[in-house]
Amino acid sequence: MVFDQDRLRERIEKFLAAVRQQYRVERAMLYGSYARGTPHDGSDIDLVVLSPDFKGIPKLERHQKLGWIAWQAETSYLEPLGFTPEEYDSADEFGLIGEVRDTGIVVYEAEPAAVRETPTVYSTERKTQGMKVVIPLAGFGTRLRPHTFTKPKPLINVAGKPVLGHVLDMFANLPADEFIFITGHLGEQIEQYVGRDYPQLKARYLEQQEMNGQSTAVYLAKDYLSGPMLIVFVDTLVETDLSKLANETADAVAWVKAVEDPRRFGVALVGADGYVTQLIEKPEDVTNNLAVVGFYYLKDSQAFMRAIEEQIAGDIKTKNEFFLADALQLMIAKGMKMRVQPVEVWEDCGKPETVLHTNRYLLDHGHDNSRGVEVGDNIIRPPVNIDPSAQIHHSIIGPYVTIAAGCQVHNSIIRDTIVDQGATIQNGLLTQSLIGKDARLSGRFRVFNVGDSSEVGFE
Repeated sequence: MVFDQDRLRERIEKFLAAVRQQYRVERAMLYGSYARGTPHDGSDIDLVVLSPDFKGIPKLERHQKLGWIAWQAETSYLEPLGFTPEEYDSADEFGLIGEVRDTGIVVYEAEPAAVRETPTVYSTERKTQGMKVVIPLAGFGTRLRPHTFTKPKPLINVAGKPVLGHVLDMFANLPADEFIFITGHLGEQIEQYVGRDYPQLKARYLEQQEMNGQSTAVYLAKDYLSGPMLIVFVDTLVETDLSKLANETADAVAWVKAVEDPRRFGVALVGADGYVTQLIEKPEDVTNNLAVVGFYYLKDSQAFMRAIEEQIAGDIKTKNEFFLADALQLMIAKGMKMRVQPVEVWEDCGKPETVLHTNRYLLDHGHDNSRGVEVGDNIIRPPVNIDPSAQIHHSIIGPYVTIAAGCQVHNSIIRDTIVDQGATIQNGLLTQSLIGKDARLSGRFRVFNVGDSSEVGFE
């Protein structure tokens, strides 16, 4: 059997990214024939996952849940076992064990406790050290009002967590030195959320006071940047393998997707050599439909800061705003090699209808928790994501419903809807709806006595 360690790492990291949607992962350890580098046909990928969240969950149930996640993540031959860190530290010898770290897959040659100080490196060191991730999120989210009157757009809930949470989960496979959040409207809520739910991140918060474009937002991070950087906008969610940046050779990367109407986006024109020749923000011409999805990688962050300075000094704007595409175009004109990275999935979170579409997609792809929902006197139609603390009685829920913590739902029928924390719904008939935090919604079911071939409608 030919042993492909890169393919092995991809499978493990894809699985761990899926696990982190539900559990905190402290460590993940490979053991058995794959850890030794000597798998044979039919060998399983034996992986031990350590999480403090497993405390109180029976071991068999943990293993079954991890196995289900592995199956959903399409990580073939992966056989995961779940333990708490305390259980692992006090366990007897596991045998030959490896650990998935930022530096690759580390193999232990004996009982874990005896060799923690001198592990043997199995794969090459990754090259993303020094990476800074800049996340601009200072916008007002006007298209999502009234919800964004009281919370910033990145904290809109989809499929069980805020949009920002889904974005941050993407970086499970990409070690980053620091996350720089460019905040504005209700920015303190962003700080509270990241500090509470992602305490492991080294985070810095900078406030954008003048709303005059993407470039000026990113430029606020200038004094904290050196080396490579990623720029990520949270209006949209994409599916991409960021771990490949470890071996990136281009000067820059723009993630793209073909769309029917590119006029709302920036587009990339690609030459015969595969590199971008021109970036155009909000083009009038729809001939080129390769839209940039709001993800950029730059190998030299300070060179990009100088390009923004040149852009601002020259007052280079599109529709009266400083866009990143114009600053990047200055660098392309001077010889920067930027390639594009196509994505298959690009979900928008900028309008109510697109938020609901994103919720549907995520529930269809790994965020359905209907198997663990206590049905009681209700009917649950998957996929749904229902927080365990929600109280639901005499109701029909689903498909495509997200109900957050502390909600109360009674005598209601709900489908294709997102219900935020603490909301109460009584006698409701809801579809394609967004219900805000602590909202109270009550209605009444009508009683009809309708004869054959009748037609009744309501405006």
